[in-house]
Amino acid sequence: MSLRVIITPNEDGNYPVVGGVVRDYFEGSADTEKNYTHTMIGFAIVNKGSATLTFEINGMTIPVDAGEAWDDCFEPFNTVTITATGEFKAVVRG
Repeated sequence: MSLRVIITPNEDGNYPVVGGVVRDYFEGSADTEKNYTHTMIGFAIVNKGSATLTFEINGMTIPVDAGEAWDDCFEPFNTVTITATGEFKAVVRG
């Protein structure tokens, strides 16, 4: 599976920052909770395991099936909780 994102410059010729800049990168294979002192707005995760994982941001729980990825922006948040039994990779943007 591959994901292709095309970002075009705005009228000033600059490329917009969509969803903030990367503030954290982490990998895991078990339940994980990350707390941040900076407000975050973006989250991406790749489920490299063989079972569905879930992550929770702002009280919303989102499933990510095995072999799939999720990348989106959220209302500002300071905590992300991942429930997983297999490997994953994640970035958090703020």
